[in-house]
Amino acid sequence: MDELKQRMLSQAIVGEGDMIRVDMFLNHCMDMDLMERLGSALAKRFKGEKITKVLTAESSGIALACFTARALGVPVTVVEQDGFDLLDAMLGRKQPERTLYVKQ
Repeated sequence: MDELKQRMLSQAIVGEGDMIRVDMFLNHCMDMDLMERLGSALAKRFKGEKITKVLTAESSGIALACFTARALGVPVTVVEQDGFDLLDAMLGRKQPERTLYVKQ
């Protein structure tokens, strides 16, 4: 999505270890209009598919999952992580396989 690309180019900060920080509009201080447009754009990619639920890990992606689910007209389920180190994943560090748990 061009809007996200432009926001990242103009507002993102490159932090320690070359990590791109987008806290100011995606994580800690969310631009809800942007999140809604991103959710709608993501939902469009699944147009015509039989989607019954959006599943996301317990992480910063919960808001996007909620807007995507809303655009699809389905519920969202947040699953717990078993020792998942998000920072390592973002930096591409090799990790052992992790299990995500869905509460019944």
